[in-house]
Amino acid sequence: RLGPRVEAIGKTIVLSRLGPRVEAIGKTIVLSRLGPRVEAIGKTIVLSRLGPRVEAIGKTIVLPRLGPRVEARNETRIPLSGGRGE
Repeated sequence: RLGPRVEAIGKTIVLSRLGPRVEAIGKTIVLSRLGPRVEAIGKTIVLSRLGPRVEAIGKTIVLPRLGPRVEARNETRIPLSGGRGE
């Protein structure tokens, strides 16, 4: 499935959920699900879900995908029981 269409510098860029490759204005842009705003000319950009805004010219920028943050990794978890007092 293809996501929303975006007009960028006279070109149409189609963004999908899984980050397809998009050719536009002499550059390759790879956007993932919630890709941030991109302003760039003549370069390759790879953005992760939570990547910051990128503005650069003539560079290759790769922002690694960040996994979900886990706050309570080594805690003891008590499984839920059927009711109180069990």
